[in-house]
Amino acid sequence: MKKQKEKTLKEIYSECWGFVKESKKQIYFAIGVFLFFAIIGFFVIPPKDMELVLIQKLKEIAEMFSGLGLMQTIWLIFTNNLFVCFLMLFLGVLFGIFPFLTLLSNGYIVGYVAQKAVSSDGVFILWKLIPHGIFELPAIFISAGLGFKLGTSLFNRREFLKNYKKAILSFFLIIFLLLFVAAVIEGVLVFVVG
Repeated sequence: MKKQKEKTLKEIYSECWGFVKESKKQIYFAIGVFLFFAIIGFFVIPPKDMELVLIQKLKEIAEMFSGLGLMQTIWLIFTNNLFVCFLMLFLGVLFGIFPFLTLLSNGYIVGYVAQKAVSSDGVFILWKLIPHGIFELPAIFISAGLGFKLGTSLFNRREFLKNYKKAILSFFLIIFLLLFVAAVIEGVLVFVVG
């Protein structure tokens, strides 16, 4: 029996990107859910009680970063985003409920914050937010999309196991790297701009 040739890292990485491309429908769905709720967050004024909860949550997030050095800031951003993406991807198995709810809440919060920023500083303030999302949002959308793909293949054991293996590799070779770069950029911006 011939010994199977071991794959190089480049070949594995290429397969992971292939799997991401195969999952484009689910990734587009994830983008759609996020944008839909971001638009709602931007244009629909929340009830007063909900707005107070949102403001409190945003204050808590801001307080998490107070007094942190640059490396601590980067580490906090990275580990938080990594944990959320991990949960979205692997809890997508539960019929995609967790990634859907995460996209819903994050989309809404982004829309709400963008609306507040525009109303106080004008529309050009949104350009300052772009560096925060260039790498982070694709990682989030890929995680959610792959989570949806796992959820939809749950009842086909062979396909599910194949997707699960590819999802794990994609998480470490693509999502992990995107989130690391995002954390460095966002950490520097948070630390420098404040």
